[in-house]
Amino acid sequence: MRSILIWIHSATNLDKKILKLKKCLDLKYEKVIFVSHDNGTCEYFKKKGLYIFSIEDKFAKFVDTNVLNYPDFYSKDININILNNIFLLGAYKKSFLPNHYKKIFKDPYSEFVLLVKFWNNVIQNYTVEDVLILNGMSIASFSLAYISSEKKLKFLFWENGLLPNSLFFNEYGVNAFSKSNDKKEKEKIITLNSFEFNKKVNKLLDGKKRILITLQVDNDSNIKLFSQFFSNNDLISYVDELISKQFNKADLRFKVRKHPKSKLNLQKFIKNKKKFFISKNSSFLKDLESSDLVITINSTTGLETIIRKKPLICFGNSFYSKYLKKVYINHNGNKVMAFIYDPDDICLQESTKVMFDYLSDCSINNQSKDKENLGKLEKHLNYSLENNYFINFDNNIENICLKKISYYDHEETSLLKKYTFLLRKIFKKF
Repeated sequence: MRSILIWIHSATNLDKKILKLKKCLDLKYEKVIFVSHDNGTCEYFKKKGLYIFSIEDKFAKFVDTNVLNYPDFYSKDININILNNIFLLGAYKKSFLPNHYKKIFKDPYSEFVLLVKFWNNVIQNYTVEDVLILNGMSIASFSLAYISSEKKLKFLFWENGLLPNSLFFNEYGVNAFSKSNDKKEKEKIITLNSFEFNKKVNKLLDGKKRILITLQVDNDSNIKLFSQFFSNNDLISYVDELISKQFNKADLRFKVRKHPKSKLNLQKFIKNKKKFFISKNSSFLKDLESSDLVITINSTTGLETIIRKKPLICFGNSFYSKYLKKVYINHNGNKVMAFIYDPDDICLQESTKVMFDYLSDCSINNQSKDKENLGKLEKHLNYSLENNYFINFDNNIENICLKKISYYDHEETSLLKKYTFLLRKIFKKF
């Protein structure tokens, strides 16, 4: 019996896309098995006709917690720097273990080992051949990728699509982990001081004044893992120091757009920043239309900015950053990586065209035929079997190891120190 396993965490907001995914998978697989984190998500999708169970409900059935075998990662083909950060993120996030077990096993390394056991027994019990893994950066998804790789299964990472009405799939990972297909010759990365960088900002603005800063969810793992900032506050303070104060006499205006799910008290944070004000628009596109330059960390609003051919500066790795012009900025003793999109740059026009072609190839769309969507999935699943690139990533995500700029928010910096201390304790087990 051909079976495929799909980890969906608690993605009820993607229900229509997940149901469309199931339809195309039904063309090939006799058993399409979905696994959620919690019982609420499980019951929600059961009512919609999915075969699904949750970690919360089935953990005790599939896991014997009496013996834990901790793997020696140093003997495996795994990027240890990335592994460190995934465990650090696991310490920052809530545990995936059911309540009874999370009180006993409190560190992310033990959580990982237990979830490897869970996934291993699920795969054996259902004779799973192929696997689709949401995100890949959480302990639950990382452990599923690990055991899938050990068993030499075909597996892909997936997330909500970057194109409208789509899901994104890639054999290398999602967001910054997804691999670039741009074959252009590698550019020399230049280092700029703050004066030189602001000359580039001036060129992008072309005499205009309106800058839009788009923020992300406060606990977004893409900020923590793939940028040198620890929070949205760090980005605002850095932009204020780097750009706003340098253009002291210019009539620049910085509109700050909160993420809809953010709980950040933005008004309190920007009250002493005279050039900054908060967007009141419900629509990002309205803010984009009334702006001349967009600044973000690695939000999907960056991609939407590129689609609409507006200038962009981003301060974190993402799917789209690999296709932009990369620079380093030396300011106040810190070396910070940034990516620039100038819609008038011919090289960037060609590079982003390649990006959109590849993005389309890695996306299945709700409007497409099921057979067409299945064909794309099969092609990338076969790539994963041929290459098996589990956590053996390119050097284009070296920023995961760079110094964090988190001195603007003392409370969050204290948290980062605590999690770093915890991580060191965990890795003493190696």
